Amino acid sequence: MKGSGFEGGWRVPGIMWAPGRIKPGSVFHGMMSHMDVWPTLDSMAGLKPPPHGEWKDNNGKPIYFDGYYNSAYITRKAEESARMSWVYIDAVSFLSVRYGEWKFLFTAKDTWLGPELHLGIPAIYNLKQDPGEHYDMTFNGAAHLPPVC
Repeated sequence: MKGSGFEGGWRVPGIMWAPGRIKPGSVFHGMMSHMDVWPTLDSMAGLKPPPHGEWKDNNGKPIYFDGYYNSAYITRKAEESARMSWVYIDAVSFLSVRYGEWKFLFTAKDTWLGPELHLGIPAIYNLKQDPGEHYDMTFNGAAHLPPVC
């Protein structure tokens, strides 16, 4: 749902092409952000990243490039993505936090301009087991898990 803290509004496929570096047909399930593209591609091209905060914009304010270097991940030199977390915000509304396969939803919204419900206790989802975020692990999700032997 676009404009909400649920994955359906945030998770999108990405396509990269780098002959001889990225194996054709590769599929990655790790997290990567649009902010990771610049540092990932500059490292793959052998470029030196901009100095952190030393460059200035037209108003004299420091320029910072956020993002993780994920070239090792997309070239299969690392098993996991360098990005392990993401904070979901909508303008000034704090919606949720993801860490690894876990999502903690603090503000429920079902549309971009729709009403917000601030949850006292976050809804917790395991995105590996439940990518559609159907079962809140805090309350009813535990009833849907297979028994632990």
